[in-house]
Amino acid sequence: MPVTPAGIHYDDSLHGGEPVVFLHGVTLDRRMWAAQVDALAGSHRCLAVDRRGHGLSAPLHEGWDPVEDLEGVLDDAGVERCHLVGMSLGGLDAVGAAVRLPERLHSLVLVDAWMPIQAMRTWSAPFLLAREQGVEVARLAWLDDRLFAAARAIPEVALRLRELVGGNDLSTFTGPAPRGLGRQVVAAAAAIETPTLVVVGDLDLPEFVETARWLAGTIPGALRQPPLVVAGAGHMLPMETPGALTDLLRPWLAEEVTATV
Repeated sequence: MPVTPAGIHYDDSLHGGEPVVFLHGVTLDRRMWAAQVDALAGSHRCLAVDRRGHGLSAPLHEGWDPVEDLEGVLDDAGVERCHLVGMSLGGLDAVGAAVRLPERLHSLVLVDAWMPIQAMRTWSAPFLLAREQGVEVARLAWLDDRLFAAARAIPEVALRLRELVGGNDLSTFTGPAPRGLGRQVVAAAAAIETPTLVVVGDLDLPEFVETARWLAGTIPGALRQPPLVVAGAGHMLPMETPGALTDLLRPWLAEEVTATV
């Protein structure tokens, strides 16, 4: 498994066409994208990244920057430009990359993305629990959060979710905050010209559906409005309805590759 000089691990299918880079949600890791990577690896070079403090990547430190870490992955893999797919917190990282590294992106796909806008819940509860009552108390509460209600209703997804979250040290809840992903990213989203596809599950929390509408209406590169809504999917859309997401990605990636050749 490749690792950058900064300690960021990523899977790389090595073969295929235009690179597609996948960014996961908080307390998860690169393995949540297994279905999409398996489905697309024949036509695209797929890279799934472990965010710092997740999976096999290096721990958090003061002043860490997820966009710098992503740029390090692209450089390490020799990828000049990619399609960037971000889910939940990975969606925020992806927006930050589109703001700061537009020359490295062919397109942007935001799946159930989290953004620090007024409509979004603060998610302070698991942070407080982890700091005041310990990681294991916070982990149990997090897995029981309404955010994962749809995922818990699918036994195999619930099992995988417990495995992924169970392997995370929850340092995102207790450690230093990242640099460069505050409300300045929200303000800068209105200048993103990168072709952008916004996707959300119809069973996701209302604030995520509202955020998807905000993204589709704010990012100039969001060519499809309103956002594409996947029926029967909650917040863990890539795991709950993997085929539906792949069916959306295939024509999008083909279209954007054609447009940039």
